[in-house]
Amino acid sequence: MDFLTIETSKYTLDNGIRVISIPMAGRRSVTMGVWILTGSADEPEELMGISHFIEHIVFKGTENYSAHDIVAEIERRGGNIDAYTAKEETCYHSVVLYEDIDIALKILGELVCHPQINEHDVELERQVILSEMNESWDDPGSLAQDIFPMLLFGNSSLGNPIFGSFKTVNRITREQIISFREENYSADKIIVSASGMVDGEALAEKVQRYFDITPSHSKTSENKFYNDFDGKITIIPHPAQQVHFFLGVRTFPYRDELRYPLAILDIILGQSSASRLFQKIREEMGIAYVVQSFREFYHNTGFWAIYAGTAPKNTERLIAETLNQLRKIADEKISRGELDDAKNYIRGRLLLSAESPWNVLSRAIESEVHLGKFISFEETVDKLMAVSEEDINFLARELFNPQRIVAMALGTVDKNAIPDVGLKVEEKSITDIFPDYIDENAERRL
Repeated sequence: MDFLTIETSKYTLDNGIRVISIPMAGRRSVTMGVWILTGSADEPEELMGISHFIEHIVFKGTENYSAHDIVAEIERRGGNIDAYTAKEETCYHSVVLYEDIDIALKILGELVCHPQINEHDVELERQVILSEMNESWDDPGSLAQDIFPMLLFGNSSLGNPIFGSFKTVNRITREQIISFREENYSADKIIVSASGMVDGEALAEKVQRYFDITPSHSKTSENKFYNDFDGKITIIPHPAQQVHFFLGVRTFPYRDELRYPLAILDIILGQSSASRLFQKIREEMGIAYVVQSFREFYHNTGFWAIYAGTAPKNTERLIAETLNQLRKIADEKISRGELDDAKNYIRGRLLLSAESPWNVLSRAIESEVHLGKFISFEETVDKLMAVSEEDINFLARELFNPQRIVAMALGTVDKNAIPDVGLKVEEKSITDIFPDYIDENAERRL
């Protein structure tokens, strides 16, 4: 069996920054990213949203580039530059032609190492972020996505929304932004990586030149969480045309080898259009347009979940059938044919993803962060192909114990219409779950 060979090189600079390069033949472009291994899960309660705030504010200008120049220098060459904030990372990334790699790395280095953070820009960007949060609030689906992790992980740093709350975003100061950035944007937390037309040694030399940050070692934080929502369906009344339904369980970190059977289980249940939940709920019952499962890993935990949106009148049937499918896969051995189909699907998707420089880059970073090394496509496929029917049923029984399940229905939901599926039913408001989610001046929103 032929596999796509991915060659990677890794350098650790004198200041502690890690540099990973992944050459890809036949490319004229370079896809690069700077990962800062800090995110919303590392924030104290009073500074919720500060990582996302920093991601925004550095684009307002650096020592050598104005806000306009940061994007214009890249876009006038046909490239792009952007950023995102996640629970445990912040990433600044760019795609440019090979001949423009120096200017892109220089700008990325300025964003990370030399942002100009002034009071005027902080106040301007605060309004932009609040507008972004308002937009999310006005979209019930986005609102549900923000709230569900609070049920899985409680009112904790890992469960809190990446945006923060209206209250904290309104109160974050310039001095707090500078202090948090200096403490967390440390060399030992920075990984610079590039894929495409790239040479590892040359990339390391360029990073050494453009990322002139002094060696430092940041404090490590362990994400702790607690909750009171296991074994429950939480009803959250909210004006919406649809009911947004989430159901999930906490799992394990990426380093756990159970991630391989979980990947197969995910395919069988809800990640593909041929999955059990999609075929039953959308194709046979016709009660949802979107029904999909997904999984996520963190340093010391993870989760698997399913989302579906349905009309209020179909909520009872949706919940009942979802739980029925989970019980079925836990109680009945799956067929060899279904297992082989899932394996072939995930193998194909994995190898197709190797055609994308960004996917290869993201995969390399995930492996480096969680395992400290790159896991080859061949090894990954071998581990997936070794998963048995018994592995799937064992994991399903472990995960889908009713006492572990966390479910949520946001929208126009009648508590009395929730079916008896072995889960306790509770009704909560958004502020019951997260009292500081809204600004004290915006209670009219409720």
